[in-house]
Amino acid sequence: MHMVNGKALYKLCVQAFNKRQLSGRRDTVWRERLAVQEECKPVWRVLYKAPLNKRSGELQWRFLQGALAVNCFISKINPTVSTDCPFCQKPETIDHCFLD
Repeated sequence: MHMVNGKALYKLCVQAFNKRQLSGRRDTVWRERLAVQEECKPVWRVLYKAPLNKRSGELQWRFLQGALAVNCFISKINPTVSTDCPFCQKPETIDHCFLD
C-alpha cells in the first residue's frame, strides 16, 4: 500500500475540486509577457533564498502572481475607489505600478 503525505493529498484535493476552473489556464501570466516556453517550469522557491529577506521574497511572489492590492483590483471590491493611478490617472494595474 502506498502512503500519501498530507501536502500531496491537499494538492490532489485542490486540483480535483477546482479542475473545471483550472482547465486551460496558464500556470503563470509571465509565459506570454516574457515569451517563456511551456517546458520551462516556474521555480518560486528561488524568491526566498539568500540574500533576499522573507519580506522581499513575499513581495516578489505577490507581484509575479498578480496578488497585489492596486486600484483596479480594489475598485472591484469597493466601488467608491477609483481605478486610476493617483500620479498619472491611467488605470492602476500591477504592471502599471511596477513597469510603467
